[in-house]
Amino acid sequence: MSKKPSLDSLEQFGWRFGLESIQALLAELDHPESSLKVVHVAGSNGKGSTCAFIASYLKYSGYKTGLYTSPHLCDIRERFRINGTWIPNRDFNRHVELVLRACQTVKRKLGHSPTHFEALTAMAFSWFKEQKVDWVVLEVGLGGRLDATNVIRNPAVSLIAPIGLEHQSILGKKIEKIAWEKAGILKEGCWAATIQNHSGALRAIEKTAKEKGVKLLVGDKDFKFKRERRGFRWEGLGLSKSFNLPGLPDYQIVNASLALAGIQCLKAQGVPCDSKIVEKAFLTMRWPGRAE
Repeated sequence: MSKKPSLDSLEQFGWRFGLESIQALLAELDHPESSLKVVHVAGSNGKGSTCAFIASYLKYSGYKTGLYTSPHLCDIRERFRINGTWIPNRDFNRHVELVLRACQTVKRKLGHSPTHFEALTAMAFSWFKEQKVDWVVLEVGLGGRLDATNVIRNPAVSLIAPIGLEHQSILGKKIEKIAWEKAGILKEGCWAATIQNHSGALRAIEKTAKEKGVKLLVGDKDFKFKRERRGFRWEGLGLSKSFNLPGLPDYQIVNASLALAGIQCLKAQGVPCDSKIVEKAFLTMRWPGRAE
């Protein structure tokens, strides 16, 4: 008699890049991702913090907001949040069982099981749909183009945080190739924003955006930000304001500015942009181990 699979047992399959398995898994779950409104965030440095800033803003703007991030710091349930609260144990266990049954069906059909990350991603979509969230802020796991989160077809906004040399054995040896992989989250006709320190990375992202007809907002061109004594100054996209955020480190100012660019993209699609709420949401955002 075969042993009943567990969530941890899926870790033996490591990472598998490509969308075939996650698409098959989500099909077994009746495509929970298809009804979600998503802000999708990729990058090498700061993508999790950028997600946390946007999720905090949407929460304080009155939206029921799901947040899916990885990896976790202390508890796997950290990866799944609604308005800052982790998924309850009972919901977590129920969705684990649901997804593991679907994984077994996928294994019979494809000859291999979905990976641990693919299962977690499917769980996030399933839970967020069940809880009828208004928005999902979704962090890419690794790369972008072939990451399991990239099954999202029509994100409201795609953001690309600063890119550096990372996972070169998987994503490529040069920063331009890594940026091209990250830019794979851009979808035709969607809004997008990026902040990049490397000109080669920016060129690769801009090229992909042009090919796909993406409206791309670029830091230091379409919007500008600079450090001030108690926060940062923002200029561009119809907004000119100093944000009072004492204690925010320089690297988090970059992440907060990219999040604010994302909020401006959402504004163009009907989400209110209230600078007072931005300040409150960013000031109260908590991201243990990253924003401390």
